Amino acid sequence: MALEHFFGTLTLVFGILLVTVGLTAQVVKNYREKRCGNPILLLILVAFANMSRIGYAVTLGSWYLLIPDVLGSILLVINLYQFFCYRKTKITD
Repeated sequence: MALEHFFGTLTLVFGILLVTVGLTAQVVKNYREKRCGNPILLLILVAFANMSRIGYAVTLGSWYLLIPDVLGSILLVINLYQFFCYRKTKITD
């Protein structure tokens, strides 16, 4: 049980780091450039993968997986919003 807790904690820490560094950097980059360079298909694919991971974490009752995935979902929604928001401004220009 102690080894399971150790690896669960590592998963939680690295998952949060990945989400806070990677996705946050993408959101900030999109905001600064006022455009989203990611294709919509990739964003939708990541959204489905993230939702399936959340469903898996809920069925297992694993907070180690659930916390970073929920944070990632929030940033992914922001990224999707940026895609459509900056796409509209690009079309009207």
